[in-house]
Amino acid sequence: MASDSRPDSNSSATDDLREVGTDGDEKRIRSDEMDATYVATRVEDAESEAVRKIPEQVVRVTPLRNLLASFEDGIRRMRLDGRESASLGLERRVIEYEGTTYRIEEA
Repeated sequence: MASDSRPDSNSSATDDLREVGTDGDEKRIRSDEMDATYVATRVEDAESEAVRKIPEQVVRVTPLRNLLASFEDGIRRMRLDGRESASLGLERRVIEYEGTTYRIEEA
């Protein structure tokens, strides 16, 4: 089940995050430290089974936390220039978070 609203969790983006701009349904955000780019896309039909994540897991992985906390109405894709995270790895991942499915990948 996909939603057009921001995830309804207790997690929020880190203080160093700022919006760079939007282009249609894509929003670009940036943190102070940048050495990787990640993209989160809301998906209706995932190509693989989604792994369910809870807020306590998301808040521990800074790029994932920032991506998911930054979604808002009308945004389908988030692009984050931020810190690299070994927890995300390089492969594409499909997650379910608070009833919405996302494909997370390194750009």
